[in-house]
Amino acid sequence: MERVLEIKKPEKGAEDELLPCPFCGSKEVAYEKYEHDAGERWKVLCLECMATVDPGTAQQRGQAKRLWNRRT
Repeated sequence: MERVLEIKKPEKGAEDELLPCPFCGSKEVAYEKYEHDAGERWKVLCLECMATVDPGTAQQRGQAKRLWNRRT
């Protein structure tokens, strides 16, 4: 079972800034650090529509950021 450890909304223009949600367009996007059986993990979620990118293996915030900010 997962336990949320931290939710961090990056500042505009910061190095860890996230792109708006690709589904609803919201800029209310944040990192969530959570505890998993295998250790601490990171995911990115939209605080409006709850869209999430959670690879389940992201041990560093940058890994989750790269997946969220990737656009086709």
